[in-house]
Amino acid sequence: MDHDIKAIDWKTLASAGVRGVVLDKDNTITLPYSRTVYLPLVNSVRAALSAFGTDNVVVFSNSAGSADDVGFAEADSLSAMLGIPVLKHGGKKPDGADALKAHFGLPDASDDGLASYAMIGDRHLTDVVFGNANGMLTIKTELLSTENDNQVASIMRRYEAKYAAKLVADGLSAPDHPLANHPDIVTMLSTTPPPPKP
Repeated sequence: MDHDIKAIDWKTLASAGVRGVVLDKDNTITLPYSRTVYLPLVNSVRAALSAFGTDNVVVFSNSAGSADDVGFAEADSLSAMLGIPVLKHGGKKPDGADALKAHFGLPDASDDGLASYAMIGDRHLTDVVFGNANGMLTIKTELLSTENDNQVASIMRRYEAKYAAKLVADGLSAPDHPLANHPDIVTMLSTTPPPPKP
């Protein structure tokens, strides 16, 4: 899937066995550096919270909650603004699995503890790699906007897309995940959303 989160049926994910979702922030649920959910996505975010409950939805950012966020002040502020917990991980994706397991109350020693969670984000190198490396169902979304986008992230995103396309052309596919084979999830992820309204 390479659409925004409106294409995700949160109830379908939950009924298929997904226990919770991890949402990237910039260009997944907010415009770059915004502190509010992107208006066209508000209902989808509400639906995710309704399907999973606030305790099972978390924002995982490479800025708020990271090592750059002194005292996690930005994570606390952003969580209050978004109405969604922001993970305090003190690192950068693709690191942070231990903090995520702790957030969801999973044992540290659990190698497959995150297998029933979904990682959703717009970046291959951070979001998709993190999700796949930690056994999660991973859903890549499209970029919301290039306006105010981080210049390094913008350059990396283009490189990542070319490299991912090459890997697919060479026959490499995503790691097998049991939830990705669930018929309802297969249908949801392969359905093309309707064209945007004018």
